[in-house]
Amino acid sequence: KLYGRGGADDGYALFASISSIRALKDQELDHPRILVLIEFSEESGSPDLPHYMNLCSDKIGTPDLQKEP
Repeated sequence: KLYGRGGADDGYALFASISSIRALKDQELDHPRILVLIEFSEESGSPDLPHYMNLCSDKIGTPDLQKEP
């Protein structure tokens, strides 16, 4: 879980998430494969997201977890 300003809303959630991933890598800590798909149309229903999910399905595989900030 991310706590702090923007930890659960638009604010800095993306930056906080990517910074957390970077911190894991910098400390050479084990972690599962992480794939980040960024899109910015959530306020209008993300009309293009299904297209990109299908387009990238071979790279995405079957996720164990899907999270949106």
